[in-house]
Amino acid sequence: MKWSSWIHERDWKRLWLFLLAVAGGGIIVLLLIHVQDIASAGMRVLAWTLNVLTGFIAGLVIAYLLLAVVEWLQRLLLKLPLLSGKEKLARGLAVATTYLLIFFVFFSVLFALVLAITKQVQTINFEDLPRLIQELQVQIVGFIDTIDDGAAGHLHGRHGGVAFWLER
Repeated sequence: MKWSSWIHERDWKRLWLFLLAVAGGGIIVLLLIHVQDIASAGMRVLAWTLNVLTGFIAGLVIAYLLLAVVEWLQRLLLKLPLLSGKEKLARGLAVATTYLLIFFVFFSVLFALVLAITKQVQTINFEDLPRLIQELQVQIVGFIDTIDDGAAGHLHGRHGGVAFWLER
């Protein structure tokens, strides 16, 4: 006699359903016990995903905007008698012109920033530097206190907040 023949098939189904219910209940209890850790991990994954996606989304927006510039330049170049009917050449020239325009704008902004910073550095009175550093430290500490007060529950957590880490 087989060992399973004394249990009816209907009873096997009930036994499996009972075991699944017990296992499912155990899993639900474990999830409820660790819900804060699970939510914290989920938020970290979401934050990381958003950081990664932000770059992709910014790239898509920039590509979309530059595509409009390239197509406008291509249409403009195709109107020239020298390039009429030469779509690939006009497209290549439009892309190259767009790249040059981007580099020109980027380096112009960079040059303007360097000039502004240089001008600001030249106006610094280095005799006042210790006083300026002390004022900056006071402002930073005030800023950190504002952050700690505004987000007390979020930043203090297990490790004591921003001020704790800066004091280390």
